[in-house]
Amino acid sequence: MPYLGDYIGHLLSEVTNARVQADLESVRIAEIYASHPLLRNMPVPHFRLPKVDLDVPVAISDMKSAEDQEATGRVLTNIRESFPRVLAIQAKKAQIEMKDDEKIRIEKELDRRILALKKKPVILKADLFSAAERGEAAKRLSITTITDDLISAAAKILEPRLKKEAGGAERLQKLKTDLKKAAFMEFSKFLHENTRLDVAMTSSELKEIGRESDPGSIMVKIHLSISEEAFEWSVVDSEGEVRELLVPE
Repeated sequence: MPYLGDYIGHLLSEVTNARVQADLESVRIAEIYASHPLLRNMPVPHFRLPKVDLDVPVAISDMKSAEDQEATGRVLTNIRESFPRVLAIQAKKAQIEMKDDEKIRIEKELDRRILALKKKPVILKADLFSAAERGEAAKRLSITTITDDLISAAAKILEPRLKKEAGGAERLQKLKTDLKKAAFMEFSKFLHENTRLDVAMTSSELKEIGRESDPGSIMVKIHLSISEEAFEWSVVDSEGEVRELLVPE
């Protein structure tokens, strides 16, 4: 069965294709008008789709979560591999030179914390667990929480030495602040995909569900109001260079 988002996307694509077919037909008719001695002085028919309303019945049959143990493991592995590189860049910007022994200790601590996260079970079906357990799972798998945890691990090892240096505390604080922003941006690309909804939408499937042969499915009707916003090619002369840009009509 298709996902709901994919199904709606295909519907929008079909509406776009309808406009394409209408424009192609307008071009064909324009050529006929141009070759006719009387029609050439008349306006060429041209249809648009300023607003399209669709009432789409679907049945939601399943909800699939992308957050399983394997996917979570991959995310944590990617984070573990990326963090030392981001740390090195931000440490250099904060004028902090990490000693070799500090780098080794940081690597070991990162391994320990990531391994601990991987060993914790992933909650797959929220309705089987209490609110406290669901909250703990969300906190554990939060990119923000993981980022803070890894930064804390690195700062804990660097702090004793930097506190003894002139301006060390200020540089460490700068590192933590900048590192949090940089690491969060880096880790955000590893976020899990959203939960997807499986839907039944063919007439035969909906008839079966309507006869209550599948009580586990949920029948819904989606109302889509689509407004057309067309684009056109425009020629722009910028500093002697002519470029074609696709801009809204």
